[in-house]
Amino acid sequence: MNTIPAKIDTLILGATCFGCGAAAALGAGNSLVLERTTVAGRDHALTFFPGRDWFESPLAPEAEELRREAVGRNALVGGRIQISALSPLFADWCLKRKLDILFACDILELGNDHAVFRAVDGLHTVKFDKLVDAEPSFRDGKYLTALVTAPAGEAAPAVRTADFELVPVLPENRAALVMKLEA
Repeated sequence: MNTIPAKIDTLILGATCFGCGAAAALGAGNSLVLERTTVAGRDHALTFFPGRDWFESPLAPEAEELRREAVGRNALVGGRIQISALSPLFADWCLKRKLDILFACDILELGNDHAVFRAVDGLHTVKFDKLVDAEPSFRDGKYLTALVTAPAGEAAPAVRTADFELVPVLPENRAALVMKLEA
């Protein structure tokens, strides 16, 4: 994006997978996505969690395209995505759709029809007709995730208990430790 528009149809808060999907559904030039981090799809890419059901039938053709690209890049193994591959895959997906995403933005004021935010080049105000809050919801709790490594030459086991889940990722001696926390 070369210039930040003064008015936009839809302002989307969060370049999460849902937020970027909503922007893609609206079409290029119809939305502006404000992301507080520097990663598209951070709700998955920054969690170390490789996901589930990558080989289930996706609901949208765009999801199928992302899955085919992951398979083509050997980023999906055993139904799980290689954590380091998700960010560049999703960034490419967003670029192909010409999504207008501003990274490293802090929203200072959010009104019914406008937002004031700080981007890397300074303060901006944008008016909008519709607002989509694509930030993750934590009504049911949050998750604490960590990347753990088994000794060299040993595969990390898959473990599920009442308190945590250990999900193998690539390479084989690594796993995501996932613990659900109360909201």
